[in-house]
Amino acid sequence: MATTPDSGIRMPHDRTAEYCLTGSYFIRPDILDELPGMFPDGPAEFFFEGPRIAYREMLAMHRGGKGADPLLLEGRLSAIDFELMGGRWFLKECIVTDPTAANW
Repeated sequence: MATTPDSGIRMPHDRTAEYCLTGSYFIRPDILDELPGMFPDGPAEFFFEGPRIAYREMLAMHRGGKGADPLLLEGRLSAIDFELMGGRWFLKECIVTDPTAANW
């Protein structure tokens, strides 16, 4: 994948794909067992701030033995500028953008 010369950020980026991945967790929490191997740089692999922060927090909850439904995640995100990443609209978009995790 190409990178931008000034930032080193990988291109291209797809907001819908990042939202779908975030929404898939609510359907199949076990995908968080597989994601660290697919994203070796962790949250830095995400281009958009909302999915990047959500992934970081969902992974921390998952590793801590806690599941994260949208309400639990909202509570955790509220402590770290939830509104800056889109608030409830962000979570709603993640949920409705990915109505199934069948292709995971």
